[in-house]
Amino acid sequence: MLDLEKIQKICFQIASENGKILIEKWSHVSISSIKESNEICTNLDLEIENNILDTLQKKFKKHNFNLEEKGIINKNSPYTWYIDPIDGTRNYFRHLPIFSISIALAYRNEVIFGLVYNPVTHELFYASKDKGAFLRFGNQEHFFQFEEIKKLHVSDSNKLKHSFLCIGMPKEKDLKTEKNLKILKNFLTASERIRAIGSIALSLCYIAAGTFDGYLNFTEVIRPCDIAAATLILKEAGGKISNKEGDLFTLDSKNIVASNGLIHEEILSNINYKI
Repeated sequence: MLDLEKIQKICFQIASENGKILIEKWSHVSISSIKESNEICTNLDLEIENNILDTLQKKFKKHNFNLEEKGIINKNSPYTWYIDPIDGTRNYFRHLPIFSISIALAYRNEVIFGLVYNPVTHELFYASKDKGAFLRFGNQEHFFQFEEIKKLHVSDSNKLKHSFLCIGMPKEKDLKTEKNLKILKNFLTASERIRAIGSIALSLCYIAAGTFDGYLNFTEVIRPCDIAAATLILKEAGGKISNKEGDLFTLDSKNIVASNGLIHEEILSNINYKI
């Protein structure tokens, strides 16, 4: 097994260096392509992904990579890196400061390290398997000089009606079904408040931090590199994750429901799936 403390140090440095680039070049962001799902890819998505890939490949030449833009690089290794250079690309493109760099390492399909970094707020969420989840606050110039290191734990909210939820907002085509419209209406009335922040990685990390109590995504286009890091962080903070049917969530799952664990069954009930 790899030395996870060494992995952590390497990934901290990668996040710091590339987060600084995202801030410095923010005013020069442009659309490089539009994907079939109508999601955009910017010049900075490509640059940051290349930077992270180059750094990790030099250190871990035999590892596999699952990348947001380049796809899969398979070397038949038991180790796979999951990289999303900008989770919340449209937010970044629109200069909304809610986006993150997401990096995870899995061993035999089980995530063993994950990091999610918002370079605007300098929030660094990270976790190693069975070691807990943490939040570090830093700054771009002195990334390793932290004011605080906080151990994360989910909220104790145990009723949906008192819960603060986050959703992955559906596209128009996803809302056209009567079922999805009903689900959305259910949660608008059944919960205390709902927010859609446009970054699934940060959404899950904010559940880990106790900010949100639950999350559901209306779309069926979740990719492993989107959520690999954040799912480990949430699990290590005491959260629960499943698909909409209530089955065990894996990196191959097409949809996701996440919570502090206490309101999970209520969320599933309101989606109208059998628990």
